[in-house]
Amino acid sequence: MKSIKNLFKSGNMTPIKEYIEKDTLSGVWGDVSRMVFEGEYSRIFMGRPRVVAIQSSRPFWDTNKYPSPFKELSDMFDHKIEIDASLEEQVPIFAGRVCYQSFGDKAGRKSAADYIEHIMEVGHYSILEHSHVSMYIDRVPRYWSHEQVRHRHFNYSQLSQRFFVPDKVELVIPPALWRDKNIEREFVEYGEKIGKEYFNNLDGLYNDIGTESFALKKKSREAARAILPECTETKIIVTGNLRSWIEYLQKRDSPDADAMFQEVAKLVRLQLQRIAPNVFKKQEG
Repeated sequence: MKSIKNLFKSGNMTPIKEYIEKDTLSGVWGDVSRMVFEGEYSRIFMGRPRVVAIQSSRPFWDTNKYPSPFKELSDMFDHKIEIDASLEEQVPIFAGRVCYQSFGDKAGRKSAADYIEHIMEVGHYSILEHSHVSMYIDRVPRYWSHEQVRHRHFNYSQLSQRFFVPDKVELVIPPALWRDKNIEREFVEYGEKIGKEYFNNLDGLYNDIGTESFALKKKSREAARAILPECTETKIIVTGNLRSWIEYLQKRDSPDADAMFQEVAKLVRLQLQRIAPNVFKKQEG
């Protein structure tokens, strides 16, 4: 990685504050603590991304708040909701049974595990599109999100560099460089150069364009962000149906995928196995 290190090198040795950032967010599976290397203008991160499911599709069951046509329809069709089905799996299974009216005595596969296993075998994935999961993903670089949006069947909401100005430029070290000796020092030197230039440019643009309104401030910020590198940290919400997540894992939880994608995909899989265990327990990518 000598070419990368030469790019980062400067003549100064920036004092570095080094510490471990622990994760305390509930719902996160696995250790996603990360190392932080902090200079005057930049903050460099090395460690796993963070993925947590924040929303999923569930049928209306609480009759005190909502009417429950799903329960009424189940009764009408003599549909015995499978006791091993997660809430997120109940409507997709019901949708599949509606197609063939396989309710009651006509239900050949009684358990959710057997039913979904058959669905996966015959490729009837369309019923899985009735259930969605939203993931909050952070501690990832913008080069990851640039590639992530190729999955156009997802919905996205991402941190705006035009609206939000961090107190320091925040960069993510790619997994491929985690084992490089002194790579954190090289990234800090690079981050300090980028951070100083970013904040100096932003101050200059504020002076030239003005700060009398937020609209004027955004004009300065949209210009200043142009120098931020692709390894700048971002935060994003990704929402997709279960079929979309299956396809995503097949492509991204793979040895051929970008290393950061593999890190994210493995954590996504853990979340989905908890939410829809009959769908994702046998998905090996």
